Amino acid sequence: MNKSYLKQMLTYFSKVYHLGEKINTLNKKRVKSPFEISTITF
Repeated sequence: MNKSYLKQMLTYFSKVYHLGEKINTLNKKRVKSPFEISTITF
């Protein structure tokens, strides 16, 4: 699998399951997140 395919899959899952909203709510509950969201970008 190449990076563009993984990026498409990540975009698809984030649209279907609203991952962005879930990640944001998790970060609001935590004081410190174990990783920055920017590290997920390809």
